[in-house]
Amino acid sequence: MQRNMQTKESTKHKIKRKDSTLVDGNTKDNEKRTNALRRRYERTTSNDELSENRKNQYTKAKKEYQAAIKREKIKSWKQYCTTTSPNNPWNEIYKVANNKTRSKKMITTLQKSDGTKTETMIETLQLMLDQLIQEDNHKEDTTYHMTIRKQTKQSLYTTDDNEFTEKEVRQFIESLHPKKAPGPNGITNEIVKLVFKRIPIKMTVICNACLRTGCFPDNWKITKMLPIVKPGRENSADTSKYRPISLLNTEGKVLGKVLSKRIMHHLFKTEYLNEHQYGFTPQKSTVDAAMEMKQYIELHLERGGVVIMVSLDVHGAFDSVRWSAILQRLREAKCPRNLYYLAQDYLRERKAIITINSFNMGKNITRGCPQESCCGPSFWNIQ
Repeated sequence: MQRNMQTKESTKHKIKRKDSTLVDGNTKDNEKRTNALRRRYERTTSNDELSENRKNQYTKAKKEYQAAIKREKIKSWKQYCTTTSPNNPWNEIYKVANNKTRSKKMITTLQKSDGTKTETMIETLQLMLDQLIQEDNHKEDTTYHMTIRKQTKQSLYTTDDNEFTEKEVRQFIESLHPKKAPGPNGITNEIVKLVFKRIPIKMTVICNACLRTGCFPDNWKITKMLPIVKPGRENSADTSKYRPISLLNTEGKVLGKVLSKRIMHHLFKTEYLNEHQYGFTPQKSTVDAAMEMKQYIELHLERGGVVIMVSLDVHGAFDSVRWSAILQRLREAKCPRNLYYLAQDYLRERKAIITINSFNMGKNITRGCPQESCCGPSFWNIQ
């Protein structure tokens, strides 16, 4: 209790910035530096002289930061006065006060692999789809990959798992955020929650019908893709400046979630997954991975050993997952038959669409785990 009270007490002086649109990069750096000096000063308790020195450093940095904020406010006000229409000057103030301002993201021309640039919107969208959605080319298969593809199409003779319960479906639907953007069909999370509240048995019946038939509805496989520009790369002409965000239909997310939870329950029960897997794993985090690495290094250094660590960052790892590898791992783990067939159909004939203004274009998805999907993290751990 005492430590909790001290933590709460120490954070009351933290400098807060309500509107990030008022500051530039240098001011943000000043804020980080000021907060770092404050934390260092507050943690210095055993040396009075050092504490006084660090207090003076923090006080000086705080004054500089407050002066920078004041300059940015004046600059922002002058800019507002010169750009706002005199006919309705309060319209923009209302938007800022209610956090309703939006910056318009324009799709710009992109550079092709041959060095030329796209000339039309259709050409730009096509290039974005080709670069952001990787294809699973069967012609590039090795003998190993060809064997796996054949095995995944063979019948599976494991026992069926139990049907989904209303409690499982309810837990996920109640956890849906009401403000999340809907998928291509426009049905929001809030609508699904209200419908389930009135007729809870219907959604469970639909999910169990899909489980029995091994059929994931085609309309729930359609992904609405939003290209989000990565920070600091607004002026780039390369397609890598976009991060694709997938918007899925809520009904499909419900079925995908209960499916992935059942599959992960089976994998944990049979201890199929590696115990050192920390990503997308319940009750584990990157902190646990860092602590285990720290203990490993300390142990070998105490024994006079040498530790070499290699860190890999795989480009487009989530988008490069082979579906045949996922299905093969499920077969190796003796996944229940009905869960396997439903997962197999989930990974069949998926499609992504992108809509900009009046232009609409789509492309079939043949590999990868959709961003923002419920099954994506689970399938990533499996493969």
